Amino acid sequence: MDSRTSRLLPPAETFYVACPEEDRRELDRVLRNLCQDPKVNNQTTFVFAVPPVILSLFRDGRFWIVYHLPNNGELSVLNIGRPPNRPTPHASR
Repeated sequence: MDSRTSRLLPPAETFYVACPEEDRRELDRVLRNLCQDPKVNNQTTFVFAVPPVILSLFRDGRFWIVYHLPNNGELSVLNIGRPPNRPTPHASR
């Protein structure tokens, strides 16, 4: 098993900090799981193409998380949001 860590980039960090404690705990759990197994499974994690870049997307009923793996030791979280907002790697305007 990889010993990967997650790193929240803006705007993911902004979203995380603004969340209530219960949501932060759930996001922490999801991020731990993604660090352990970030692979696309087409059930909760998907390929998220934003040409020219290929990213990954986690999605469940509460949150979506756009992330990528810049190296073996890190899971970089680009953005976090809630349905029904569309997933995007950038800040919502």
